[in-house]
Formats: sequence, structure tokens, C-alpha cells
Amino acid sequence: MRVLKGLVSTYSAEFDVSGISDPFLQIQILKIFRLMAEGNQNVSDEISDILAQVATNTSTSKNTGNAVLYECVKTIMSIESSSTLKTLGINILGKFLQLKDNNSKYVSLFMLKRVLNHDMNAVQ
Repeated sequence: MRVLKGLVSTYSAEFDVSGISDPFLQIQILKIFRLMAEGNQNVSDEISDILAQVATNTSTSKNTGNAVLYECVKTIMSIESSSTLKTLGINILGKFLQLKDNNSKYVSLFMLKRVLNHDMNAVQ
């Protein structure tokens, strides 16, 4: 968890990709979090803060930020997260829908479809 917090809060020009500090490592850590926390409330509670931090501090102005945010939303929706965290994830998907890039819109609609199967009220 400390590694991801460090990546989100500090800036290293050495690993910078379009203003995001080592997005490839961030994505891999988010995938590991998702695997560890699926069906486990204790682990989900532990990583909820870092997921909220990643979701709020990552810029959507570049594709690298969008890739990190997409993995973050996938993790939020896959774990036993709170309704406020899920609402934050759905708001990020709403931002993806407003982008001009059709791929971002498709990814957002695909994820919203998956979320709809679990929690229709959150999507509304």
C-alpha cells in the first residue's frame, strides 16, 4: 500500500508518463489489490482510502491518467467498497462519457453496464 501511496503523492521525473508517476506500476498494484480484496471485507476496508486518493488525485487530461482511473474504478466495483466510494467510481465513469475519445466512452459504457447488474440505484 505504501508503494501506491508514494506513487500518487510524490512526483518522480524518471518514471513520469504524461504527468502520471509510473502508471504501469500503479495499474499492476491496483490489479493486485482487486485480487486480494474480492470477497474480503477487511482488505477492502484497508485499501478504500488509497483507492479514494488515487481516484481524486489522478488527472483525466491524458490517456495515462484515464488508464489508471479505469483500473481504479474496476477495483472499486469489484471489492466490498462503501457506497460513497462506488459513487466516486461512477462519477469517474461519467467523466469518461464526456470525453471526445470514443474508446473512453466505450470503456465507460461497458463498465456502467457491469455496475448496472449489481447496483442500479448508484448508476441513476
